[in-house]
Amino acid sequence: MQGKLADGTLILGVSAPGGSDFLWRSRDKGKTWDRTMACSFEGVDKSRIWWPFMGETVFWQAANGDLLGLWRVDHQVFALPGANPPKKRDDTFERMIVFRSKDAGQTWTREPELGSGYTEYYPSILRLGGDRLLLTFTVRGRVSQQQIGVQAVLGRETRDGFGFDFTSDRLILDDRTPANQEQGGGFGPTVRAGDGTLVTSYSYRGADGKTHLQVVRWTLPPPGAGGR
Repeated sequence: MQGKLADGTLILGVSAPGGSDFLWRSRDKGKTWDRTMACSFEGVDKSRIWWPFMGETVFWQAANGDLLGLWRVDHQVFALPGANPPKKRDDTFERMIVFRSKDAGQTWTREPELGSGYTEYYPSILRLGGDRLLLTFTVRGRVSQQQIGVQAVLGRETRDGFGFDFTSDRLILDDRTPANQEQGGGFGPTVRAGDGTLVTSYSYRGADGKTHLQVVRWTLPPPGAGGR
């Protein structure tokens, strides 16, 4: 996915399954792209990667200039620490992890874990003002007791990145996938409208087994209120 740096440069992660990874750059609002920067990932066995590794990466530039990327990854390649990866290989068991680059995107190293387990991904980060952040993401399948659908957690921006607490109250933005469906939709980025309200678009799987699209306009709960 595309990201935007502090100086206005656009960046785009580009990969081929089983091939090389590149970080494209555009300094003219996407009219032309520098496609020369090849990327490498410390500790990643690329022979096991069967999908475009940077195809869904969400990029974030920290205040200190570092680049951070939120990756959706295969649970059988990137298992949770201390846990055996599920034998079933479908997207309900995938999850998100974070890599950091200190050299403008050429080399990447793993960051501490993000999220609370499998089946959480499709992230987006929104600055709310000050150092407050909102991370919107999807709970894709019924791996845990979490409600399937789009959710959000609040966090704080730091000089070298961000911090989110997935163990506290969650904001349930979408609970439309009924119990008879084992897998939901997702893709729920949040933007702020001109009147200050938040707008989240998403898909969900209905009782009819079909995928539906919906948009919700909402506001943050007052401090101290529950997240549901």
